[in-house]
Amino acid sequence: MSNSMVLTKEIVEQLLASGEFASDSVEEYTELADEATAEALSTVGGSLILCGLTSISDAAAEALAKNCDFLNLSGLTSISDAAAEALAKHCDELRLDGLTSISESAAKALSTQCGDLTLRGLTSISDVAAEALAKHKGDLDLGELKSISDVAAEALAKHKGDLCLGLESISDVAAVALSRHEGRLCLDDLESLSDNSPESLASLTAKLAQSYCIDFYNLEQLSDIAAESLSKQECELSFYSLESLSDNAATALGNHCGRLYLYSLVNLSDDAAIALAKHEDPLEIEGPLNLGDEAREALKKQKRRVLEWDEVVFSLEDPGSKLGDESEDDEEDD
Repeated sequence: MSNSMVLTKEIVEQLLASGEFASDSVEEYTELADEATAEALSTVGGSLILCGLTSISDAAAEALAKNCDFLNLSGLTSISDAAAEALAKHCDELRLDGLTSISESAAKALSTQCGDLTLRGLTSISDVAAEALAKHKGDLDLGELKSISDVAAEALAKHKGDLCLGLESISDVAAVALSRHEGRLCLDDLESLSDNSPESLASLTAKLAQSYCIDFYNLEQLSDIAAESLSKQECELSFYSLESLSDNAATALGNHCGRLYLYSLVNLSDDAAIALAKHEDPLEIEGPLNLGDEAREALKKQKRRVLEWDEVVFSLEDPGSKLGDESEDDEEDD
């Protein structure tokens, strides 16, 4: 039995007439009855979320593109080149997160769209498609793009606007290329940072720091060289999966200027903890750390230094001796 829900022109008109039409009022519909339905939707003065649609005709795409607000068609898993050309006429944010592949012709068409473009379903693209999308004027979100060639990186580096890539790793050549990108660069999903070329790493970290915060959601290891490079960037640093730090890496990060968040530490020597305690800006460490008295005392004193911002939390292995409990009397004295 089919679970399809067909949206008709009459339903759209009824919703509009009753004043009950909202951006997500038609989100669950899986089909548009005809082009007239798309034309009716194009007159809606506001965002359109049509994530339930799994396919769209070229004529319907042409009609929906007339909507001058946020348009979400993330249920589409494929579109024709003609539909891509039609949607490129849309003048606001366009989401096509369901597309798992894109033809070079469709990429060229969408590159002419004037508004933010999100294609979070793509895990890979050809060099030609990358070169085409680089010409897009507006923010470009390719947040699930796991890998690209150096040629594609060189092309995307020419993009004007914010650029989000879901790369798991990045070559030295690609790092240098993307560091020349004009606009905010987001590489939150990196699982590794190559330190084969300290110069290219320095260029990349300096570029990422222009966003004022660098998030690493999947980075599980941090070399001493990479830590040193990041420590020179005056921005917020957040590590969500980093489980250990060498003493040298901790020493480098202890000299970093900006908020520092270490959410998953489980292995940290006393010397590394003492080094981190020298960090002068808000510091948050979360993890079951079994530290000696000297290290605990050093972190406790660091916590007192930043308590006025209330930005630091230490979760230690022994719940009976958390730094938060140990410093209550000190807080009262302050």
